[in-house]
Amino acid sequence: MPQSPLKVDGLQIEPGSGDTIQILRNASDGSMQFQDAVVTSPIKLTDLAGLPAITEILVVGKNGAGTKYTTIQSAIDAVPANSSVTNPHVVLVSSGVYSESLTLEKDGVHIVGLGYVDIISTGNQTIDIKAGVGSTPLHVSLTNLKIKNTTDGKICVKITGGSGSTVASDLIQIKDCHLEATGIGTYQIDASAANNILVSGGTWKTTSSTSLTRIQQCASFVLDSVRDVKDLQLDYDSTGTIPSVVTSLYQVKNLHSCGNVQSTFTNTGKLEVFNCYNTGNIILNGTQSSELWGCEVGNLILNNTSALTTRNTVRGSIAGAGSLGESVLKGSAVFAAASSVAVTFTVSQPDSTYSVTLENPLTSAASVTNKTTSGFTVSYSGNQTTTVNYVVTR
Repeated sequence: MPQSPLKVDGLQIEPGSGDTIQILRNASDGSMQFQDAVVTSPIKLTDLAGLPAITEILVVGKNGAGTKYTTIQSAIDAVPANSSVTNPHVVLVSSGVYSESLTLEKDGVHIVGLGYVDIISTGNQTIDIKAGVGSTPLHVSLTNLKIKNTTDGKICVKITGGSGSTVASDLIQIKDCHLEATGIGTYQIDASAANNILVSGGTWKTTSSTSLTRIQQCASFVLDSVRDVKDLQLDYDSTGTIPSVVTSLYQVKNLHSCGNVQSTFTNTGKLEVFNCYNTGNIILNGTQSSELWGCEVGNLILNNTSALTTRNTVRGSIAGAGSLGESVLKGSAVFAAASSVAVTFTVSQPDSTYSVTLENPLTSAASVTNKTTSGFTVSYSGNQTTTVNYVVTR
């Protein structure tokens, strides 16, 4: 037979223990409160529910009560299959060191670190983003995490697509993260045949000098405002394995320091580098054009039929069979009892629509003729012995 409800003003548990363990009613708003030896000030049931009561938020914690998940992977596994760009799920990770390798195959998952979150690989890739059985990560993000890999040849963040793949067709974003690849031949990021990738903020400081970021066959890649970037390998070939988006544009910008940049674009695609300082050598291969704007770089090596345009850029030496269009190019033509001297560019210009200004120490006027992509001729009306400085502008 049903019994009448027990009516009490409060419930105290094991009063003889000396601890205050009780369930109370808050007199001001009628909410239920709990208090024990650990939670010494009464806490409301609504506060206990908090974030865990929101089904789209999964909380991960290493220590303490109130977190359902103690590993990041278990929270990712608990994200429902219907998670998507329009039905996203957030994995909130509290401070701590998490020794685990993560596999992310679902859409709409956003992993956010609260405080200092250090994820260290257990021997594989630290975070592996790829399509799974019946699920594809179209839009995911990693924010405020330290992602570390200490195993030779392994990767902090691996992103894998494939022929016609929709992986990252919306965006994969890595924001304000510390990527640390400390093994021999390790990678901060290794992405292949995925669509759109954006890396912004954070640092790659303390990573190995032999480490590399490799982006191949991706529709777009942006690296913006990251400190202490190491070597970059950025490639695209439209005849190779490409994802669902059949274009390619890679942008590297606002870097304080960067290692060497090697890039091969064949048949289509473009590399743009803006406002990057203390950058190593730029090695370009393939058939496509690239741009450097407002940069300070090492030597330029332009191979195959690659074409480079620079504006307001300081560089070292230049070599290769490709072509270079610079905003300003200076040099001199030396006359030794000659009426004309042919000037040959170290590498070809992209076209002959440039201007040449002469600094002529002689009263007899000199002229510029025979402008081509490979050079031009400085001529006098008669033989001269002198040096004429020139400035080529575009």
